[in-house]
Amino acid sequence: MSSIHWREAWKYGERAFRYCQHDIGHALAALSYAAAGLLARRTAQRGRRREIGAWLGLDRAADFVADERETPDLFCRIDTGAGAEGEFSGPALSQSLQSGEWFGSAKRLSGRHFYRWPIIDQVAEHTLKPPTPAERLTLPALELAPPSQNPAASRLIRQRRSAQHFNGKSAPLPLADFYRIFAALLPAAKPPFTAWNWPAQVHIVLFVHRVDGIEPGLYFLPRSAEAADRIRPACAADYVWQRVDAPFELYRLQAGNVRQAAKTLSCHQPIASDSAFSLGMLARFADNVSAEAWRYRRLFWECGLLGRFCIWKRKRPACAAPASVVSSTMRYTACWACRTKPGKACTISRSASRWRITGYRRCRPMRIWRNRRRLRPKTDRASGKYFAAKPVDSD
Repeated sequence: MSSIHWREAWKYGERAFRYCQHDIGHALAALSYAAAGLLARRTAQRGRRREIGAWLGLDRAADFVADERETPDLFCRIDTGAGAEGEFSGPALSQSLQSGEWFGSAKRLSGRHFYRWPIIDQVAEHTLKPPTPAERLTLPALELAPPSQNPAASRLIRQRRSAQHFNGKSAPLPLADFYRIFAALLPAAKPPFTAWNWPAQVHIVLFVHRVDGIEPGLYFLPRSAEAADRIRPACAADYVWQRVDAPFELYRLQAGNVRQAAKTLSCHQPIASDSAFSLGMLARFADNVSAEAWRYRRLFWECGLLGRFCIWKRKRPACAAPASVVSSTMRYTACWACRTKPGKACTISRSASRWRITGYRRCRPMRIWRNRRRLRPKTDRASGKYFAAKPVDSD
């Protein structure tokens, strides 16, 4: 697995590095599910990036555009259980590649690069993983309760969509489904954790709104045995830390309506307050990064892996939306043209060189002003055509 940071940087700037690491976690979870669907037993990882770069042919600087380099992240091996002889040997692979010849070059993604983000390359360099002993984590088996719905994996994966709106009025999520979702988030010998070789460092903070049998409020789900004791001293003194009668360790920190808090923390998006619950992720950051800087990547991989799991485990998409994916699911934002509020404005897409309005969503008739003068129509540089925000009738 590899990343092209420019594919995110043109839009998100310095945040691109961690977004790419989130995507690696998503891809790792997807690979784990795909391997399980094909009856593979396990996916194993290697993570020495300079070595992986040579295996994938990504160390050829002359064959890549300077600002669009592709960087190595992970190398995975899938165990099919077919009786393959011997263990994977990195040195043997490196030796065999010496007699090979790479050909071709990467195509340019953007004609021009208006901004440079040198800190992305600096962080990528500082978080390279050096040679370390192989880590193998033995996870316990975990029996889950039967699901209320059990569609085929192919159907579930193909119908996966990013939620964009909840009405906030649907029936509460059944308690059994709620418990099953979060029991499956705990490390166990099942996908996606068959592709994960390290102890859990990321834990779950839950904003519960509408779940049968669970009082609305703020909850904490530790994903390792010692997490609650470690995190409690760093939390607010007024948290009650009341143990909930659940099939796993779960604590209620604060009872009450937490919809506004969930919405605010999710970039003011109503999707986090109108769902049955939303969630955030809490990581042991300083301890990991100060010990070994390359673990910075791994924390985001774990968040991405859990986020992909949450997307596929939503058996009732109209009820629940994890906050970890909220920011990537809402496509409506405050419009620079009509100055309306998020969720009520035009759909906006951004390109490398301009902002462009691509559609409308319940915009009232409007007049566009900037510095007390009407804006001129904008020109699409690629096609030479004009486009501008146009008034639409209220619905």
